[in-house]
Amino acid sequence: MMLQAQRMGLNKGDYAFFVLDLFHGEFNLDNDVGSQRGWKQNDMFDQEAFSAYRLLSALALKTSKYSPAYQAFERRVRQKAHIPLYGRPLDVNYYSLSFYDAICMYAMALNVTAQQNVSVNHNEAYGSAGIETIIRHLSNMTFAGVAETIYMNSNTDRVDDFELYQLSSSSDGKFRAVAQMLGVEGQYRETEAISWLSADGKPPANRPFCGFDGNDPICLLQRQKILGGSLGAVFLFLLVSSLVGLGVARYLSHRKEMNNLDWLVSWNEVFVYQRARSSASRSSIRSGGSVPPEGEPVENMPQWEVGKQIPQVFIPQAA
Repeated sequence: MMLQAQRMGLNKGDYAFFVLDLFHGEFNLDNDVGSQRGWKQNDMFDQEAFSAYRLLSALALKTSKYSPAYQAFERRVRQKAHIPLYGRPLDVNYYSLSFYDAICMYAMALNVTAQQNVSVNHNEAYGSAGIETIIRHLSNMTFAGVAETIYMNSNTDRVDDFELYQLSSSSDGKFRAVAQMLGVEGQYRETEAISWLSADGKPPANRPFCGFDGNDPICLLQRQKILGGSLGAVFLFLLVSSLVGLGVARYLSHRKEMNNLDWLVSWNEVFVYQRARSSASRSSIRSGGSVPPEGEPVENMPQWEVGKQIPQVFIPQAA
């Protein structure tokens, strides 16, 4: 489920995911080594699952699994149960502890009822009165259980403490308790900073900004503005590109026309042989210069003195 939520893009901080795992059995909240539950399955999706499970907050009963009293109770149960149940290893868990505490509480209420000479025999006419008396004795009871104190409210419901678990951001990938809800005291307190994977680090709003289906009119208007701006930018880019292309084309055309024109050079800059007489006859000399003899290399022409006007030759472009 969490992998699918991440692939749908619900991991941007607009959504928070909660799961109820009262007895620490579904998501390996106790970080048991070798457990096949939770995000780590030793397959190709482990890295993606680790990222997705960071969005998850698990609500569970406050555990007393690591208290000395619980561990002593677990050892006593294992000593008495020599044969595994139905061939399976013995699992001492929250159910075992709760059942043991419930029997002890019932026995205590039964003794108090018997001391009041109230019959609890269902076969007798007043047996129902005894049952009601037992229930009344269980109401608002505070009982020292095996591992922790048990509180019963006026409706004979057990008042428990809860913990909120989140996946650590470190590489070990373990769940940690970040908050506690103390039922008897009616208090909520954070034991660590709760991680909200949003841009501002705050809890998500009760309603996403664009609505749960993303069709809020505010977001639709923003999308239209973004679309209009994008189209305008594309049009402006095409217009500028067209103008630049037209300018480059005109420049290249002008250069081509200029290259087709005749050109002027001085004698000192000419390093080619003079053309035939027909070409030389069309040459003209500016500033009183003379045309070199036919067939004589121009580079053999004498150099003019400094300060004198250097004649230039007009060489027409070949047809």
